[in-house]
Amino acid sequence: MSADDWLQAAKAEEQRLLREIMKSDLYLQLEAVRAVIAVYSGKPPAQAGSLQPCSLQPIDAASGPSSKTNIFNAA
Repeated sequence: MSADDWLQAAKAEEQRLLREIMKSDLYLQLEAVRAVIAVYSGKPPAQAGSLQPCSLQPIDAASGPSSKTNIFNAA
């Protein structure tokens, strides 16, 4: 197999895995969190299919919840 064939196969596998990940509950939760971040930051949500982490600024104690608080888990 040539290098180009390996690269094409790797890209195809990447897309297959991404489609599988996008079907998962965890991915749907990630998209919901990104939508909330977009609303509060005034920025458009990450594009569908993007698994890049959101860029967040830390919140200090005076302006919001502590970093130990996870408002998305109902535990």
